[in-house]
Amino acid sequence: SACKASGQGLSFGTSGSLTTFSIEAVDVFNRPSSGAAFDVSIKGPVNLEPSVFPNQEEVGKYEVSFVPVREGKYSITISWNGNVLSAANGGQGELVVNPGKPSAASTT
Repeated sequence: SACKASGQGLSFGTSGSLTTFSIEAVDVFNRPSSGAAFDVSIKGPVNLEPSVFPNQEEVGKYEVSFVPVREGKYSITISWNGNVLSAANGGQGELVVNPGKPSAASTT
């Protein structure tokens, strides 16, 4: 089966802001596939723990969201059933997180 990841959150993010991308899963007949279990690894200055959940409106589509807490470069790897998605399908790449705006809560 083939899966494809897409969205701005695969490449760019802002520290302290919700960042998202989506993964589309299809079976061997190229039909949307539900029940997929993806492992999304985001490693960098701080390793991130993204949430992956099925899109309720579209079968076979999964939404990935996370909030990067530190600026810098991160590597993203997406695997499904132990198989890493190819870079051409968005399964491997580099995410650049830019500094966010200072908040009153985090400045002194």
